Amino acid sequence: MDKYENFKSLLEYFVSHLEWVINQDKNHPGYAKYIAPISSFKISGQGYNGHKIQNQIMNWNNYDGEIISITVSGTYPQRRGSYLHWDRTWENIRAKWNNNHITELYISTEDSANAKPVEIMTLTSLGLFDDRDPNNNLKRF
Repeated sequence: MDKYENFKSLLEYFVSHLEWVINQDKNHPGYAKYIAPISSFKISGQGYNGHKIQNQIMNWNNYDGEIISITVSGTYPQRRGSYLHWDRTWENIRAKWNNNHITELYISTEDSANAKPVEIMTLTSLGLFDDRDPNNNLKRF
């Protein structure tokens, strides 16, 4: 699997994880592939602090020696407390929600939990859950 396929799987997992925590919808397109196979699913945690939630993305978290960690807030996963981030940086991928569903992902780089988006993409424009090879939008993202 190349790095773009890995990245696509990581983003699909992230969306599936958050959607499962909020909606527990087994019909979500990522549930069967990403959530159901996990025997000891961790709802929340800080992957960069060694929490077991990081084990859930181990297949997709290494990019040429750079690690992406997952953090999910157990109390308010829809707020800014849930994100993917490159270790030792403030480069984060966060979800935008509409009516309890994720509609977009965005990148933020500020040293703040309320960082403004640098780039925003819809799940469709990223090609998430389309069962195709990674598209150019995903590669650029």
